[in-house]
Amino acid sequence: MSLELAFPHKVELYQLFAQASTDPKFKYYFANGYHIFESQIDGNDWDNVQMVSVIDGEILGYFNAAINRAPRYVHQLGCINFTDDPFVFSRDLMGFIGRLFEYYQFYKICFSVLVGNPSELLYDKAVDKLGARVVGHFEDHYETPDGEKHDAKWYEITGECYWNYKSKKEYRM
Repeated sequence: MSLELAFPHKVELYQLFAQASTDPKFKYYFANGYHIFESQIDGNDWDNVQMVSVIDGEILGYFNAAINRAPRYVHQLGCINFTDDPFVFSRDLMGFIGRLFEYYQFYKICFSVLVGNPSELLYDKAVDKLGARVVGHFEDHYETPDGEKHDAKWYEITGECYWNYKSKKEYRM
């Protein structure tokens, strides 16, 4: 697996986010109606768990889990693939989800995707593979920097879904 903590890659991530913020290809990541030229890379994991997908020193993607500490769950994921390689990114997304359940011991992960985002299919497949579910749909919930309004699809992955998936996967090995 090629997941590493994001903090040591802070400078490079700032450059990647600055480049991506005005690239129409990444408009679904910056869905707050304006451009963000840097992402906050925390020096701890109290509010966010932040990791990068790295191969041969090159950052392929970024994963952020926003945490609600008291009840111990993730209330949003932020994932961006800086390359056109969906295979490594999807593998590392599953690795990131595993780390959230196994290392951090969160009991569930809730997150959304903009309907129409090319990554929507990736999230649908991951949620289906894990036996998780779509829990809601909000109309015109986000606005991309180009002014387009998009619906949001919300997902929930419970620890029970993850551990059932993992036990079946290990049994097959």
